[in-house]
Amino acid sequence: MAIAGLVGTRASAPAPAPAVDFTSLEGERLTLAELRGKVVLLNFWATDCALCLEEMPAMAGTYRRFQPRGMEAVFIAMPHDRPDRVLHYARSNALPFKVALDLRGELSHVFGIRGTPTAFIIDKRGRIVERIVGAPDFARLHELIERALGERG
Repeated sequence: MAIAGLVGTRASAPAPAPAVDFTSLEGERLTLAELRGKVVLLNFWATDCALCLEEMPAMAGTYRRFQPRGMEAVFIAMPHDRPDRVLHYARSNALPFKVALDLRGELSHVFGIRGTPTAFIIDKRGRIVERIVGAPDFARLHELIERALGERG
């Protein structure tokens, strides 16, 4: 399922997130369906993306703030990113959320990724409620996560 119609920051109506699975750097296999009931921050990034690396400490802070209340985060490295670089960055920066690789480009394709960073907020029902291209306004991001956490699953 392509998400090309969600370019911008707000979808007119929440669209179901694609049924995808991924494997974390630790070898944990997950599907987005398994994360239903949680708000998910899904972020596409790359180790050669200066903006991605600049926002990473604030993203980690966002995760630490909201994870105890039911938010999960998955950061997906782009297909061109070397796995050893992603692993080194994740470990040396003690990234607190799940990091996955998109080795064949399937995830970035199905989500219609044109550049990094691109983030999605997925609500408890598995619907994309926001697509953020570029650096997020963290006050707005936190507001959106708060709102999604407050909704019934």
